[in-house]
Amino acid sequence: MIDVLLAMALALQPAEAQCNAATAAPLPAGCTAWRPLFQNAEAQVFADHGSVRRNPGGFDLVVRMVFAADRPGGMRSGVLTYRFDCAGATTTLLHARYFNAGGGLLAEGPPRNARPLPSPAGSPNRLALDLFCPAPAPAR
Repeated sequence: MIDVLLAMALALQPAEAQCNAATAAPLPAGCTAWRPLFQNAEAQVFADHGSVRRNPGGFDLVVRMVFAADRPGGMRSGVLTYRFDCAGATTTLLHARYFNAGGGLLAEGPPRNARPLPSPAGSPNRLALDLFCPAPAPAR
């Protein structure tokens, strides 16, 4: 009986692959509520506003990138956790999960040699900084 209840509960939840598939259609209910952050001909970037965690000088944020075409190794999307430094306008990748077009997990883990990188104007990372960093105090 418990096996049947467990199977029914799992059937009601979207499979992880459904939530990470590279699709233009809305994701199934139960997936992260991604909000658009950036788009160009190569990729769309979405932010999980509920993932924001403030820290001294900045914040951590989870973003989802969906590429228009497969990248090397068959990667089509990624869910990435970044640390943003508001004063330095830099971004450090903390963790990454990469998926194929169907949402199958290709790789996961912290990056090697993670370090703060500049977030140039017009980039998705700069847009996230502009969106989530506190506004500077007005001049007196």
